[in-house]
Amino acid sequence: MTSPTEAPERARTHEPHPYIGGRDAALRALTAWRTERPGAPRVVILTGSPGTGCSRLLTGFLMLCDPEYRKGLELDALDPATVPPDLPAPAVPSVAGLTAAQILWLLADHYGLSATRTADIFPELGQLPLSGRPVTLVLPDVDRAGPVRGAGEPAHVVRDVLKPLAAVESLRLLADVPREFAVELAEGLPPGVARFIDLDAPEWADPEGLALQAETLLDPQFGRTGRRQGRTCAMTSRDTPWRPVCSPGSSPTPACSPTPIRCGCAPP
Repeated sequence: MTSPTEAPERARTHEPHPYIGGRDAALRALTAWRTERPGAPRVVILTGSPGTGCSRLLTGFLMLCDPEYRKGLELDALDPATVPPDLPAPAVPSVAGLTAAQILWLLADHYGLSATRTADIFPELGQLPLSGRPVTLVLPDVDRAGPVRGAGEPAHVVRDVLKPLAAVESLRLLADVPREFAVELAEGLPPGVARFIDLDAPEWADPEGLALQAETLLDPQFGRTGRRQGRTCAMTSRDTPWRPVCSPGSSPTPACSPTPIRCGCAPP
């Protein structure tokens, strides 16, 4: 029996994600997208007010998507519904500071396309999955697009890059966009193709997960380095981007790839 003055110990089924607290519902939705199963959404539109954690959520999700990075995580301790399948890492072009046209040519160079006009890039991307595997793109931080902040480049990226990409049926897209463009991005897509994740909406809140994350971080066994019971959690953030990682088919360049495109996360 438990003494009336003692609270019963809470059963802990799964460990929290080593980087994210309170977003298990969103992680499960992103994992469903990554499974590539029939019926899973092909396009996921992530949005939220500034400070809601879209960038942090994508960082934690991409940790689980990179085959090399996930070797350093104890996946069996996590909720299986939040762990993506072991697939090749998605391409993650960094759009910060780039124009819509620059992003398109970045993709063309990464995939070795022969396009000479931006309009030709989209059909060529649609012809890439000859091996049966779809092209998978993650575009974070669209709000940071453009060499001059406040000049309206994120709108051009949504209309001239993301909407045509979303229309390519063989391509799977996950994009982090400002809320004012989220609905516009999904317009014209067949029902069931796109899914919204608005981190301000109550359905994506996870107070129990947030409490578990706080409890874990406050555990004396969990040091400042993120080490607990022999595990190490390497953390990254919006201000400390991953090093570029080459993927099969990417153009060989000095130091792997100096262009702002990466394929998942590179362990530090």
